[in-house]
Amino acid sequence: MDLSINTAADATNALVASPTQNTAVDLPTLFVGDVVALKITFSDGAGGLAYFTGSAGVAILVAIGVLQTRQAYTTTGTLSEDGQGYLATLDLGTQELKDAIGGLETLDLHLEVQASFANGTTETLLQKTAEMRQQLVE
Repeated sequence: MDLSINTAADATNALVASPTQNTAVDLPTLFVGDVVALKITFSDGAGGLAYFTGSAGVAILVAIGVLQTRQAYTTTGTLSEDGQGYLATLDLGTQELKDAIGGLETLDLHLEVQASFANGTTETLLQKTAEMRQQLVE
Protein backbone atom coordinates (compact mmCIF):
# COMPACT_ATOMS: atom_id res chain seq x y z
CA MET A 1 0.00 0.00 0.00
CA ASP A 2 1.50 3.30 -1.12
CA LEU A 3 0.52 6.36 0.89
CA SER A 4 1.37 9.93 -0.09
CA ILE A 5 1.13 12.47 2.72
CA ASN A 6 1.14 16.24 2.20
CA THR A 7 2.96 17.60 5.26
CA ALA A 8 1.67 21.13 4.55
CA ALA A 9 -1.95 19.98 5.05
CA ASP A 10 -3.95 19.33 8.20
CA ALA A 11 -3.28 15.76 9.36
CA THR A 12 -6.94 14.78 8.95
CA ASN A 13 -6.84 15.77 5.26
CA ALA A 14 -3.20 15.07 4.39
CA LEU A 15 -3.57 11.80 2.46
CA VAL A 16 -3.21 12.76 -1.20
CA ALA A 17 -3.19 11.06 -4.60
CA SER A 18 0.60 11.38 -5.09
CA PRO A 19 3.53 13.53 -3.97
CA THR A 20 2.85 15.88 -6.91
CA GLN A 21 -0.96 15.66 -6.91
CA ASN A 22 -2.50 17.18 -3.75
CA THR A 23 -6.05 15.92 -4.27
CA ALA A 24 -7.24 14.43 -0.98
CA VAL A 25 -8.04 10.71 -1.05
CA ASP A 26 -9.39 8.13 1.39
CA LEU A 27 -7.49 5.17 2.73
CA PRO A 28 -8.17 1.91 0.93
CA THR A 29 -10.23 -0.64 2.85
CA LEU A 30 -8.04 -2.86 5.01
CA PHE A 31 -8.68 -6.53 5.74
CA VAL A 32 -8.06 -8.18 9.11
CA GLY A 33 -5.47 -10.91 8.68
CA ASP A 34 -3.54 -9.31 5.81
CA VAL A 35 0.13 -8.39 6.02
CA VAL A 36 0.60 -5.23 3.98
CA ALA A 37 3.83 -3.86 2.48
CA LEU A 38 3.69 -0.16 3.26
CA LYS A 39 5.49 2.71 1.51
CA ILE A 40 4.91 6.26 2.68
CA THR A 41 6.09 9.30 0.73
CA PHE A 42 5.95 12.71 2.38
CA SER A 43 5.57 15.78 0.19
CA ASP A 44 5.98 19.45 0.97
CA GLY A 45 2.69 20.39 -0.71
CA ALA A 46 4.50 22.04 -3.63
CA GLY A 47 5.61 18.91 -5.52
CA GLY A 48 8.84 18.21 -3.63
CA LEU A 49 9.69 15.82 -0.83
CA ALA A 50 9.19 16.94 2.76
CA TYR A 51 12.26 18.58 4.28
CA PHE A 52 12.94 15.69 6.67
CA THR A 53 12.97 12.90 4.06
CA GLY A 54 16.38 11.25 4.23
CA SER A 55 17.43 13.16 7.34
CA ALA A 56 19.13 11.43 10.22
CA GLY A 57 17.28 11.39 13.51
CA VAL A 58 13.77 11.11 12.06
CA ALA A 59 11.61 8.16 13.09
CA ILE A 60 8.29 7.51 11.34
CA LEU A 61 5.73 5.50 13.27
CA VAL A 62 2.38 4.06 12.15
CA ALA A 63 -0.46 2.75 14.31
CA ILE A 64 -4.06 1.63 13.81
CA GLY A 65 -6.45 1.78 16.71
CA VAL A 66 -9.09 3.70 18.65
CA LEU A 67 -8.53 7.41 19.28
CA GLN A 68 -10.94 7.70 22.21
CA THR A 69 -9.11 5.10 24.29
CA ARG A 70 -5.66 5.59 22.71
CA GLN A 71 -5.57 1.81 22.15
CA ALA A 72 -3.29 0.75 19.29
CA TYR A 73 -4.19 -2.63 17.78
CA THR A 74 -1.21 -2.76 15.43
CA THR A 75 1.94 -0.70 14.91
CA THR A 76 4.82 -0.88 12.47
CA GLY A 77 7.63 0.18 14.75
CA THR A 78 10.05 2.61 13.12
CA LEU A 79 9.93 2.63 9.32
CA SER A 80 13.11 2.30 7.26
CA GLU A 81 14.01 5.08 4.81
CA ASP A 82 14.90 4.50 1.15
CA GLY A 83 15.79 8.04 -0.05
CA GLN A 84 12.33 8.75 -1.46
CA GLY A 85 10.06 7.45 1.28
CA TYR A 86 9.67 5.15 4.24
CA LEU A 87 9.02 1.39 4.18
CA ALA A 88 7.50 -1.07 6.64
CA THR A 89 5.28 -4.09 6.95
CA LEU A 90 1.88 -3.51 8.52
CA ASP A 91 0.52 -6.64 10.23
CA LEU A 92 -3.29 -6.58 10.18
CA GLY A 93 -3.47 -10.06 11.68
CA THR A 94 -2.69 -9.15 15.28
CA GLN A 95 -4.79 -10.78 17.97
CA GLU A 96 -5.78 -7.30 19.14
CA LEU A 97 -7.32 -6.48 15.73
CA LYS A 98 -9.04 -9.86 15.54
CA ASP A 99 -10.49 -9.36 19.01
CA ALA A 100 -11.60 -5.80 18.22
CA ILE A 101 -13.54 -6.75 15.08
CA GLY A 102 -14.92 -9.91 16.70
CA GLY A 103 -18.06 -10.95 14.83
CA LEU A 104 -18.54 -7.60 13.08
CA GLU A 105 -18.33 -7.35 9.31
CA THR A 106 -16.57 -3.98 9.45
CA LEU A 107 -14.99 -1.75 12.09
CA ASP A 108 -13.93 1.87 11.72
CA LEU A 109 -10.60 2.59 13.38
CA HIS A 110 -7.98 5.31 12.83
CA LEU A 111 -4.63 5.08 11.10
CA GLU A 112 -2.07 7.56 12.43
CA VAL A 113 1.34 8.41 11.03
CA GLN A 114 3.69 10.32 13.29
CA ALA A 115 7.19 11.71 12.88
CA SER A 116 9.55 11.85 15.83
CA PHE A 117 12.53 14.18 15.45
CA ALA A 118 16.01 14.12 17.01
CA ASN A 119 15.26 17.30 18.98
CA GLY A 120 12.53 15.43 20.91
CA THR A 121 9.53 16.90 19.09
CA THR A 122 6.85 14.85 17.41
CA GLU A 123 4.31 15.72 14.73
CA THR A 124 1.18 13.85 13.71
CA LEU A 125 1.28 13.91 9.91
CA LEU A 126 -1.79 11.80 9.14
CA GLN A 127 -4.85 10.70 11.07
CA LYS A 128 -7.56 9.08 8.93
CA THR A 129 -10.45 6.70 9.43
CA ALA A 130 -9.44 3.18 8.44
CA GLU A 131 -12.23 0.76 7.57
CA MET A 132 -11.28 -2.74 8.67
CA ARG A 133 -13.18 -5.65 7.12
CA GLN A 134 -13.39 -9.30 8.03
CA GLN A 135 -12.10 -11.90 5.60
CA LEU A 136 -14.22 -14.76 4.39
CA VAL A 137 -11.23 -16.96 3.60
CA GLU A 138 -8.47 -17.13 6.18
